[in-house]
Order: sequence, then C-alpha cells, then structure tokens
Amino acid sequence: MSENTSSMNQTNASSARQAFSFDNPLYDLTLYAGRFKSVWASTNPLLFLVTNKQIKDAEQVLSHYKEMENKAKKRGESMMLSQEEITNIKKSDSIVRSSVHPDTKEIIPRYMRFSAYLYANIPINFGFLLTAPTTFNIALWQWINQTYYVGVNYANRNAASKFSNQDLVLSYFGAVMASIGVGLGVKRFIEPFKNSFTGSKAFFFMFTISFIANSAANGTNLLIIRSKEFKNGIPVTTEDGEEVGISQKAGRSAVLQTAFTRCIMPVLPLGIPTVSFFILDKLRLIPQNNILKILQQTFVFSYSIMFAPAMGCAFFPLIVRRNVKDLEPEFHNLKDKDGKQITELFFNKGL
Repeated sequence: MSENTSSMNQTNASSARQAFSFDNPLYDLTLYAGRFKSVWASTNPLLFLVTNKQIKDAEQVLSHYKEMENKAKKRGESMMLSQEEITNIKKSDSIVRSSVHPDTKEIIPRYMRFSAYLYANIPINFGFLLTAPTTFNIALWQWINQTYYVGVNYANRNAASKFSNQDLVLSYFGAVMASIGVGLGVKRFIEPFKNSFTGSKAFFFMFTISFIANSAANGTNLLIIRSKEFKNGIPVTTEDGEEVGISQKAGRSAVLQTAFTRCIMPVLPLGIPTVSFFILDKLRLIPQNNILKILQQTFVFSYSIMFAPAMGCAFFPLIVRRNVKDLEPEFHNLKDKDGKQITELFFNKGL
C-alpha cells in the first residue's frame, strides 16, 4: 500500500511540472493587457524597496535557470519546472527588470527607476495641483519635475546612445528651459479664462495648466535627452539577439513612441485627483483639519499615480519587432546563419 502511495506521489509531482522556456515571454505582449501586466511587474512601487543583494540574488536565479535550459536544449529536451519554480522566476524577473538596465546590465540608481515613480510624484503633484498658479510656482515645479524626468529618461535610455558630460548638461538645461517655457506659455494663454474657474472649478483650471504643460514638457524633455538616438539611430538585432547594424529609422521610431507615452502619462496622476477633489469639495468631504487634509490628498495622489507608468509604457512593446522593409535598404537582404532570408529585426525602444 505504501509503495502504491509513493508511486502516486511521484507521478503527481512529475505531472505538476511543466515545460518552461525563456524564449517565450512571461506575458502575452501582443495585447495591451499583457504588456500592462509585464510593465506593472517591473514598475510596482514595492520593488523600489528591494536591496542590491536581492537584485544580485534575482540575477543568479535567472542565470541558474537559463543555464538549465541551455543544457536541456543540448539534450533535445524541454526544461520542466514546478509551479513554485516558475513563480520564483517571475519574481526574480520583476526585480531584475525593475532595477537593472537591459543593455548595460548595471543597477539603475534607485530614484531613477520606474518603481520610484509613485514616491517621486506625490510631492510633485502636490506642487502642480495645490499651489497657486503663480509664475514662480509654475517655474519651480516644472523645474523639479523635469529634473526628475531628465534623470529617468537618461537612466532608461537605449544604452547604445553615448552621451558626453557636455551633451548631458546641454540636454538637461534645454529640457528644463523648454518645460518652464511651455508651462508659463500655457498659463498666459488660458489666463483670460481664469475667472470662469471659481470655487471647486479651480481644480480644473490647475489641471488644464498642469496637464498641457506636463505633457508637452515631458515629450520635449525626452526628445532632447534622447536626441542622439533620434539623429544617429540605434542597434537592430535578429531574433537571437545578434546585432546587424545601426538603424536611424528604428531610432526615430523608438524615441517618438517613448515620447508619446510620456505625453499621456500625466493623464491619471493629474486627472484622477482633479475629479476626486472636485467631487469631495462639492460633497463637503474635504477635512478642515490640516493633518487629515494632507492624509486625504496623499491617498488620492497615491492611487492615481500608482498605475500611471504601466498604463503609459504598455502602449508599445519594449522590444519592437519591425519588418526589414520598413528599415533602411541595407537590412533588406540579410540572411541568417542557415542562409534563410531575415524578414524581421528587433530593437529596444527604451522606457
């Protein structure tokens, strides 16, 4: 009887294992929902708290299972893993993708990771929506916001784009001046309509200034900081990761797609608080006590900011697949190691 039980347990353990391959994405990246899950897995604010040791441990986990898969492939087999092992791989993948640059393999400074977006943007949103729209305040908060974004854009760029210190300084000042100019320009343009936004409607006045200025400035910021990629191009690779050249068309596509995500990213962080504060004010639910008021505002900003990076970045896949006919002529007649015509190439869009 015990032998039968032992045999059944071994059979169940074996059947519980399933084929797993790093060649297959963990999420369905052909769908927006799948890309959202993938980006959220690496931008979850809790990942901001991981230590360097946890990052190194996660890299070792992934390296271990990739080596296991290579050995299995050499035997002509699939790598079979338990659900617990697959869960561990997903957790490790989230930690590594949130903290390690995919090109340089270096750890990204903590506050330049997208997992820091929530913590960095709560005080910034306080400044945008809850301070008087004076010239000084607009200039101050645009400077703080764009200084933060310059760091994020630089840390998450395609690393094939080389920046000198001079390039970085010029890009930084160009982005900051452009953002302040846009913010003050929007303020001046809608200033004549300010009297129409009285009482609780004033939230919408602040939203209009902040959203238009933020979207335009964020897009401008990214175009400036990644101008070399736009001008000179970025590497394109085969499906196996072999680099085959530099494509200017791929560089332009990568930068423009990422700039678009930056433009739409402020929708949730600014839109939800605007509507929430408007409703709370109408219902007389905004506390008079300053401490309770700050706690309420922090909560509103937190839930509105939390999913913004994932919703914005998921519009386009991180690794873009492009038909060679849509790239430069030198990529049209490439062949792989087996002599077959290469019809698609890939490039890292950057975040």
